[in-house]
Amino acid sequence: MDVLLLLRRRSVFVSVSVLLFWLCVITSHARSLPFSTDSIPVVDEEVTFTYRFEADIDKKEYLTRTYFFIDRELDPYKGAFLKHAEDTVVCRVTDYLDIESSMLYLFGVYMTYDLVFVYRDASCDLSINNIQFMEKGYYERQQESPRNLNLTMFTGKDILVDKRYTQLFKRGASDKIAAAAVARLNDVVVKLEAYFSN
Repeated sequence: MDVLLLLRRRSVFVSVSVLLFWLCVITSHARSLPFSTDSIPVVDEEVTFTYRFEADIDKKEYLTRTYFFIDRELDPYKGAFLKHAEDTVVCRVTDYLDIESSMLYLFGVYMTYDLVFVYRDASCDLSINNIQFMEKGYYERQQESPRNLNLTMFTGKDILVDKRYTQLFKRGASDKIAAAAVARLNDVVVKLEAYFSN
């Protein structure tokens, strides 16, 4: 009788120990993402995401790794450098966000934004601002046109904060765009973190 009681206690102890071990492993590998749709930062009426990278590398190495990342990993629909200096790089990026698609329906937008890198020794500040959204059809029509068309464009604040974008027969369109946009920006930051820390 005492042997059975001892075995049960040992079995419970082992089960709890294994559970705690796996919880520790999972939480140590889970990383919180830098941005969330629950708290969209607004500076001077414009959505501006900021992030600081800290690694034991100098400005020149940050710059080299940034170019390597942009060239090999970012993979935007379209991109251009707006400014290049010894301690600052600004690039304009356009990404296509596939919000929902099926055989009968396609819902996507193009998101254009600026990546502003400011380099210091042992750190790099990233600012993501000037965010704009345009419906897929409008954006593609503008790209094909030789002249500048006056098509509807939404700011980051319109979509991410004020939820002004609506679509017939599509509930929560702004929320879906916001989730896809924040996921893309998180992906950029997480990949940059990996480039800077290696």
